[in-house]
Amino acid sequence: MIKFVNRGLIFSVSSIHMGGQYSFAQSPQALTHQSKIRVYYTSRLKDGENYLSYPFYVDFSPDFEKIITSNPSPVIGLGELGTFDEHGIFPFSPMTYRDKLFAFTTGWSRRISVPVETAVGIVESNDEGVNFVRRHLGPVKSASLKEPFLVGDAFVREFEGSFYMFYIYGTNWLDEMNGEPVARVYKIGMSKSDDLTNWNSENQGGIIPDRIGEFECQALPSVSFYKGLYHMVFCYRSHRGFRTKSNLGYRIGYAWSRDLENWNRDDLQIEILNPDGYTWDSQMQCYPSLFVSGDKMYLLYNGNKFGLEGFGLAECVEYNP
Repeated sequence: MIKFVNRGLIFSVSSIHMGGQYSFAQSPQALTHQSKIRVYYTSRLKDGENYLSYPFYVDFSPDFEKIITSNPSPVIGLGELGTFDEHGIFPFSPMTYRDKLFAFTTGWSRRISVPVETAVGIVESNDEGVNFVRRHLGPVKSASLKEPFLVGDAFVREFEGSFYMFYIYGTNWLDEMNGEPVARVYKIGMSKSDDLTNWNSENQGGIIPDRIGEFECQALPSVSFYKGLYHMVFCYRSHRGFRTKSNLGYRIGYAWSRDLENWNRDDLQIEILNPDGYTWDSQMQCYPSLFVSGDKMYLLYNGNKFGLEGFGLAECVEYNP
């Protein structure tokens, strides 16, 4: 059993953007330093009837007891007219390699028959993560012959001499039903690369089995190596009804592996202990990010209403897998 204790909501976008222009603080993802932990997240800006998503960051002390600094402006702007990320970037996943800071973005672009199309881009920073620039105008991974819908949520790390990308890919768009809009279904996949730009397709296909049926939606995989095992956390939900019924909404899933290729799903192996009075994640737990800092393992994630209130933290207090 791997037990985490909920340390509560540690960041609200309203505490930084006091003017109320932005809302939500979604998909928190950590970048660890000796003197601080930087967390990148995305906020939404209202754009008529829709939203535009922009990435920001906030720096915490290593114990997460205080906020050191935060940036008032997005770390990168949206893409040019007609590009894959012209209508938003969500999520924004940082990584370091050979003292260079990169991030993998999920770019959003609007469509007509279905709401959106998504693809994965790569950006890099030359000022220690304050600002990023695109390496390419186009995506490094997008819809393909075997994955024709929605590629996104890329999490990339170097493991065992190769770059591994854990990501999601769409399997279906389902027609409107009972007043609900068209629904997308997506699963977790894995791909490899030698250069962070060209990703193979030999591992196309789902690597995490379904728990609630073939239309289960899986999102935001992140992987850490801790005490001899590779651990993955992600979130999953029903394809319909998730916006109004908490029992159909996002919850956190877990899988482990010894070789990064074969994953054993065991959601009951992970537990988040909630102190009395914590309600920020009582109806939903979504967009998690697992990471290790020092000898401790942490979990950042969003709670109710897809991160409208902000994001919280859980700390591993018992490890007996």
